[in-house]
Amino acid sequence: MYDIYCPHCGEPHDHDLLHDLGGFTYDAAAILFKTLGCALIDQRDTGQFIESRVCLAKPVNGQYSLETIKAAHALSDYPDEWDYYAADLFASPEGEAIAAQILS
Repeated sequence: MYDIYCPHCGEPHDHDLLHDLGGFTYDAAAILFKTLGCALIDQRDTGQFIESRVCLAKPVNGQYSLETIKAAHALSDYPDEWDYYAADLFASPEGEAIAAQILS
């Protein structure tokens, strides 16, 4: 299995959690995760999803890693591709510039 990463703090989560959100399809849960990050998991237990309540956890990754995670989310709607895009951007010498361009 592979991980998806919170766009706000960089915390990894098993992508299967997107299947376990009652009331949401996998695709809808993926869209919510792009916005809420870890807060989606926190809110899962209450059953109330508030789109304005995003992850506020202290980042576990540096700013460049967080930018590549956000850029990967912007490049694809499919969570199974996010990790590959982020890895490619992070490993590329031009990755930081590409990520900045995607996010602008």
